[in-house]
Amino acid sequence: MPQPNKSINEVLLNKRLLGAALGDPAPWATWLAVFQAAFGLQLDEEQQKIFAEVAGNRKPPTKRVRELWAVVGRRGGKSRMAAALAVYLALFVKHRLAPGETGMVLILAASVPQSKMVFDYVEAFLTESPVLREEIANITKEEITLKNGIVISSHANSFRTVRGRTLVAAIFDEVSYWRDD
Repeated sequence: MPQPNKSINEVLLNKRLLGAALGDPAPWATWLAVFQAAFGLQLDEEQQKIFAEVAGNRKPPTKRVRELWAVVGRRGGKSRMAAALAVYLALFVKHRLAPGETGMVLILAASVPQSKMVFDYVEAFLTESPVLREEIANITKEEITLKNGIVISSHANSFRTVRGRTLVAAIFDEVSYWRDD
């Protein structure tokens, strides 16, 4: 069972956890620095430089942020990191749910094909890890139910299809391309 006291970067770099599907961490240095900062964790000197570069010289947060907005160019790993973040939030962050309540980490994308791509990344992060694959209770076309009672779900953005869920986290992939209904 994953332990909720592990930092996001510990999980991303651990080859038995998310690192099993992440591969070489070097290309992900900017994401690692941003995630470390977003969770209010101490940055090393190199991470501080990276964070200052992408955050306009703002100081890193001293506590976990409520929202993280990332403006990232094409092929910058947005969907893959959205998936990694979803798995981390589902398995390594403690959530307060009522008995019998199902919490959901919801990933919304601009289209059905995009949501499927993010879903495939989520599935890969879980199944490539010898530890995390044991946490899967069920996989359907759009949802992965975990043994801890959290569901990771990926959908195309539509207010008609995502209502009535207990969200423990919401991740909006490429929100700048969403249609306004």
